[in-house]
Amino acid sequence: MFYKAGHSRMKKIWKYYDYCHNPYMPIDSPRGRLSSDSLLYNSLLHSACQKAFRSIIKKIRDAIGSWNTVWGVKWGCNALTWELYFYNHRVRNPRKTAPNLLKVLRSYFHVPPFVEIDIKHQPYFMFSVDLSDDIFGFKQIDGVHLYTEGRPGISQGNSYYWGHDGMYFENHYDFFRMPKETESFVHKVGHSLVLGKNRGSVLGHSLVRQLMPCYTICVAHKKNNDGIYFSRVNVDQLLYFLEHFSYPAHIVDFVRSRKEKLDHLLYDVAFDCALGPQGPVFSKSSYYSVF
Repeated sequence: MFYKAGHSRMKKIWKYYDYCHNPYMPIDSPRGRLSSDSLLYNSLLHSACQKAFRSIIKKIRDAIGSWNTVWGVKWGCNALTWELYFYNHRVRNPRKTAPNLLKVLRSYFHVPPFVEIDIKHQPYFMFSVDLSDDIFGFKQIDGVHLYTEGRPGISQGNSYYWGHDGMYFENHYDFFRMPKETESFVHKVGHSLVLGKNRGSVLGHSLVRQLMPCYTICVAHKKNNDGIYFSRVNVDQLLYFLEHFSYPAHIVDFVRSRKEKLDHLLYDVAFDCALGPQGPVFSKSSYYSVF
């Protein structure tokens, strides 16, 4: 899905994708409004890596084109980090393979040789890389995340971490189309060892109720917690989410003050859930879009 924006001879093409890199139609005209990458640039505003990060974004865009990279801004332990995701189902685009993108990243970071698997012949459909002020400071990436599909015909999959020490399993995730599969989502939550005992308090929580009107919900079973992902929420839901998790003021204020410039877009948000002494604890959170 795309729009041609502007009146110049060379018109900018804006495309619209959710965090699974599936296209969607904006809910209003984008004319005179902001593109989704503006939220990524805003998140970098007070980061030491801002200049270098912008340089990496340009290198990636030059290598694989615009709107082909999903980004995530993560907030936890009072620090911002980022993750970049590259989808390439059935290796349709040879420019978006892990070896090719790692070559791009090696122009800025040291990426040690990874062992154990022949990445050129692995059935992954997407991979991602973590970035932070520390990673930019040390100029080293220790590994990437590889994602594989689950059972055919069912929206599920697995995530592995692949680094210089080898590869290990990270999490399993299932997607539920809303509202059609609400009952299946509730069943999934109820049978989670992390969430099940507190299913009522999780599903009845104001944050979950606010975010449930969405396109899909994903539940990921991780090593120490479960994650819940909500795709294609609107700008009001995004703002509620950012305020709930007390994101830095420059991020919350940017969305709040520019709602009318951002309300044509849809967004994706997520958070982790762990077991606390008095019930579920919502911790590390993130929001997503594309550049």
